[in-house]
Amino acid sequence: MAQQYAAQGLVVAVADTSGLGTDQLVNLTYDWDLQDTGIALLTAAATSRLSAAYHPAVPDTILVTPRGVVLDRWQGSVAVSQELAPPIQSLVNHS
Repeated sequence: MAQQYAAQGLVVAVADTSGLGTDQLVNLTYDWDLQDTGIALLTAAATSRLSAAYHPAVPDTILVTPRGVVLDRWQGSVAVSQELAPPIQSLVNHS
């Protein structure tokens, strides 16, 4: 979905809550094959700001507009095509 909707402004990010250092996070992007996917891996500092703003559980998926409005959130595993795709498609089709 990161690549499919990138042209419409969708940004997909994974927030690290493990406390890994920068070098370890860089390695993690390669371990998870994120380097060419358009998916960002947020550092601990960014994750801290995200947690303060949205109070996520782990794992938690949050659909946030560019203005910071939470449109939807899912706790636990998300069935991307069934749960996450419809609100993203609606959002990008109306923007």
